[in-house]
Amino acid sequence: MFQPNQQNHPIENDRVADLGHVVNHFPIQNHIIKRWLSLILGVLMILFALAFTINLIYQMWTAIQVHGRAILLSVLPFPTALFALMLVGGSIMLSQVRVHWSDSITLFETGLVKFTRNRVRIWPYATTHRFDSHIKQIIFGGSNVNTRMKIILEGNTHKRWVIRNDYIRMEELIHLLRLKILPGLVERARQSLADGETIKFHKGCQATQDGLNINGELSPYDQTEAMIHNHVIKLHQKGNPGDILFKSKISNIKNLDLLLDLLKNPPNPT
Repeated sequence: MFQPNQQNHPIENDRVADLGHVVNHFPIQNHIIKRWLSLILGVLMILFALAFTINLIYQMWTAIQVHGRAILLSVLPFPTALFALMLVGGSIMLSQVRVHWSDSITLFETGLVKFTRNRVRIWPYATTHRFDSHIKQIIFGGSNVNTRMKIILEGNTHKRWVIRNDYIRMEELIHLLRLKILPGLVERARQSLADGETIKFHKGCQATQDGLNINGELSPYDQTEAMIHNHVIKLHQKGNPGDILFKSKISNIKNLDLLLDLLKNPPNPT
């Protein structure tokens, strides 16, 4: 299993080590091309700039011997500016390669680590109060031309982290995060309900220990069913799909997986 290079992040090494073993690693998309193509182009630009500069110096020295130093004013400015731009551009490109070389997401046993711009961001699974994944297919002419994916994480201090589909194997990343996060999230949510707290999925739909509070009306879990179609969720009376209690786009629902789990495995009413 690939182990990301953590030598550039010494301050976070101990915190990363506490997360356990590596589960999987997800570099940014086209990471090989982005790394090596930019590296090669940057090196070539610098080498060409240096080679052309040396050649220009030689030509200028030869021209001075024939025409005198005044020849510098008519020939030197343009190529010098061009070579300087090539040198600066190549240096910037190499700097960006170095900064973004380790950009990736790595899943550990107890947490998620994001490496970007030589920085480390750590998200322990146990601090998650919200986990949602949105997958949207872009259809044109009856064919799927693109798929947009997004992961939303929220913690107990209202910090929010959105992971967009900038990484390879996004569907696998979503699947593994669901396996790591949902069991603990469901357990903590059930304990909160047992303690008399309310869980908000939508401004018109909240969960209590006894059922779903839908627009001010209590609907027991065992009398409520969910149906999802075309990225829209509908809650209806059990056995009667025509009696719609609640309707919303799934992108407007917080903790959709938790809501579905409560309907499938209702908590014991008080």
